Amino acid sequence: MKKILTVFPAVICLILSLCVPVSALADSNDYATVDSCVLPVEWFTNNLNEPLKKYYFHMAYSYKYSKSFDADTFVDNIFFHTDYEPEVVTESGKITITFKNNSAIAYIRTVKLGYGISQIRNDSFQTAVIDYANNTISFDGYTYPDYVQDRVDISTLKFESSFSQNPIMPDVTVEFTPDLSGEVDRTVLSSSGSKSLLQELNMKVTNNSSFSVQYRMWIEKKDQINKRHESGISLSDNKAYYESVFDDDPVFVYYSNTVVYDVIAMNSSQEDFNSQDVTKYNKASDFHYLASGQTDDITIDFSMINLSENVTYVCKVLAYKCDYDCASACLYTPDNNFPASPEFKQVDTTYGIVAYDSTFTMLQYSDIKYDPNKTSSNVLPYDGSKGISYAKQYDYSYDAKVDKNTGETLIGHKDLYNDPNSWINKKPTFSYPSGSSGNYSITSFSGMFSNVFGCVSMFMGYLPSSIMNIYVFGFSCIVVIAVIKAVR
Repeated sequence: MKKILTVFPAVICLILSLCVPVSALADSNDYATVDSCVLPVEWFTNNLNEPLKKYYFHMAYSYKYSKSFDADTFVDNIFFHTDYEPEVVTESGKITITFKNNSAIAYIRTVKLGYGISQIRNDSFQTAVIDYANNTISFDGYTYPDYVQDRVDISTLKFESSFSQNPIMPDVTVEFTPDLSGEVDRTVLSSSGSKSLLQELNMKVTNNSSFSVQYRMWIEKKDQINKRHESGISLSDNKAYYESVFDDDPVFVYYSNTVVYDVIAMNSSQEDFNSQDVTKYNKASDFHYLASGQTDDITIDFSMINLSENVTYVCKVLAYKCDYDCASACLYTPDNNFPASPEFKQVDTTYGIVAYDSTFTMLQYSDIKYDPNKTSSNVLPYDGSKGISYAKQYDYSYDAKVDKNTGETLIGHKDLYNDPNSWINKKPTFSYPSGSSGNYSITSFSGMFSNVFGCVSMFMGYLPSSIMNIYVFGFSCIVVIAVIKAVR
């Protein structure tokens, strides 16, 4: 009896402590984030009491009212579907859908962040135009999301359709003089008939697209035996790794000083992957911005490119659709659950093309004296014989950055690569607990398990609240029964 009286208060406390998550989950809001305000396709079909049709379209975008005092965020979910085949015409990134038999209905559900569904509208229409280039849709001439003038901070969150779609891709042309294809002969004839050798490589990149793009140009060896990602070199010395030379390292990369969105790891390499730290920098970049219809005319001295005769090289130019006011180094390949985020200035690699890809050898190059320090026309030096050290030096340095909170441009040169006190120049230290001594402190023990339970907690966060309620209640019952049996 004394055992039961001793354990009973503990059991009651345990039950009460476990009930806290239940009540919290019961009161939790399903629309606590903008992403949670995006309703899945099944939400519409279930609430409309209709099965999913063969043809459907779903779009969601967030916005705020400029006149709203509390600046609430709203998410409009637009959905329509049909069980018969409409007339579909695809042209220049636009899909025009015409419903011949009868007018279709678009269902618009507006979800207010932190509250729930605040508005329901059903609009009938005859024709829908889906514009994949501008992420808009028009119903009989009325365009979402920009048909209302007092909406601000509009951002497309979802854009999917079962209708045939041709994503609009960049249209970029690249011309080299001399052409970097086959056997490159630098010989030129003057009007008097005398011969000379070209001392410069000219590159013209033209954006023929109806939107902005960003591009990157580099030269590498064609025949690659030892490759960096297969080397297995330890990263205990960052600079030693960067300055090691591998066949797949670029021989030359076109870098220039420009304005670019980037993430710069200030304290450790792990920060390279923290997309929330994206900032606009004035820095050296291998991504170059081109507005629609614009042409870059670049001149590069051959003395800046460390090539050899009778060695086969490959020159490549990649171009990506860019939705921002300048280029972004934040390339991202999306999946179904996590699309590229405009908030983090991510460039969707789905909308990328190989604008130039050619193999070449230089017939004459022994006359060229390579100068690893030379610059020309804002083209920065790049010495591929130093591994990827030049790339890393450019990546981890800047001359100015924009404060994300105030928008103020902060002037000041930073060079982590050559800073003796930066993480790049410090060898990491590792400490391992001794297996023979068994001297594990309470702090290290609790820290280890906090990581484990942190992962469990993160997993639980993805579960629906109803499942969590069942889990917590069942776990509470198991604990109570175990305690009672132990007492007996």
